[in-house]
This record gives sequence, C-alpha cells and structure tokens, in this order.
Amino acid sequence: TSPNSADLVVCERLLLQARLDDALISLFKSQKAHAKALQLLKDRGSSANETGPLRGTTATIDYLRHLDASFEGLILDYSRWPLAEDPKHALTIFTDPVRDAHDSTHGNQQEQDTPGAAKLYLSVSVVLEHLKSFDSPVSAGNPHCLRGVFLERILARNANRELWPSSEMEEAVEKLTFIYIEMILKFKMLLRKAKKANDAESEQVLAEAHAQTTTKLRKLLESVPKGKAEGKRWIFVAT
Repeated sequence: TSPNSADLVVCERLLLQARLDDALISLFKSQKAHAKALQLLKDRGSSANETGPLRGTTATIDYLRHLDASFEGLILDYSRWPLAEDPKHALTIFTDPVRDAHDSTHGNQQEQDTPGAAKLYLSVSVVLEHLKSFDSPVSAGNPHCLRGVFLERILARNANRELWPSSEMEEAVEKLTFIYIEMILKFKMLLRKAKKANDAESEQVLAEAHAQTTTKLRKLLESVPKGKAEGKRWIFVAT
C-alpha cells in the first residue's frame, strides 16, 4: 500500500464534497486512476442537473483521446455513452488520439503523427466491432454509416503518414469497400420505395446519397494497386 494512500482518500473525499471536479480529475489522472476520473466525467456529463463545464460529452472524449491502446478496455467501456450522444465527435477518440507531452512513456506531441506512433491507436477490427451497435441503418434521414465515417477518417489521416500498419490499412480499404456497396444497394432499394410513394424530398436526398457513395467507392478502388483492384471490377454491377 502506498504511504500516501490514506491522504489520497481524504483528498478525494474533500474535493468531491467541495465539487472541485477539475482538481479531483487531475488527482485521479496523476495517480493513474483513470476509471475513477472517467466515471466522474460520465456522472457529471450525463446528468441533466449538471450546469458546469463538464456537462456533455466533450470532457470525456478529450480524456479518452489521451489514453493509448494499452487502456483498450477503458476506452471501449467509457466511449459508449459519448458514441450514443454525439457519435461523429466521439469518433475522434479512435481517429485522433493525443499524446501527452509530459508523459515520457508516450514521447511528445510532435511525434504523434510520425511512424511508430501506431501504439496510440486501437486496431481497426476492434473499433469496427465496437461501432456496430451504434450504427443506425442508412435512410433519407440518416444517409451516413458510422463505421464508414471512421474508416474514411483513418484512411485520410494515413494517406501521408504511417500511423497504422499497412495490413490494417488494407483491411480498412476492404471493409470500407463492402460498406459502400451495402449502402449503395440500400439507397437503390429506398429510392424505389420513395418513387413509388411519390416522396420527392426523400427521393432527392437518397439520389444524392447514392451518387456520392458511388463516387466514393470509385475513388477508393482507384487508390488500390491495379492488380488488387482488377479483381473488384464486379463491384460496379451493384452500383
């Protein structure tokens, strides 16, 4: 037991009673008590009665972005409520982690976007599986796929920097290809229904979403080495 553990318990209780949340979170972080900090952020952020700066998802998202992949369990557990509340912002937990400049085990901020920084990122397959339960079916009111947005972001970030291993980027391209195909087929089905129902507004939204996703798919496949792309020409039958 740490010789200061009793003092820490007293400090925690006093800070909690005084509602000095920033100081309490700093205390938890200094002691690597990340679960306690994240639970406090969740309690404050999700409370309808909270009026302070911790209300909402931002503080939790920022905290999680500073945890590297060794805290996978905590990241997955405590990203659930931000993903439910503000999914696109919460994706930055997985696409834009931040390296603490003062943490010698993490290096400095400048090194964040250099080769070798991949340990900051959870694996693509882990994140995709995690996002499944937060992905709503595409529709005229929701023409986006959360997993697709995640993959688009990491492929864009990795374009000029080796932040993820090449094997994971190959997986990302393959997964995104089939997500686009699923979306295109869904849009085509919904378009037929909208036309049949004479729903002009939905028809316009769906037609635009279909065209945009088809263009994205073509550009994605154009970025794949020619030998690998040739085997995927059949994909355009679906579009």
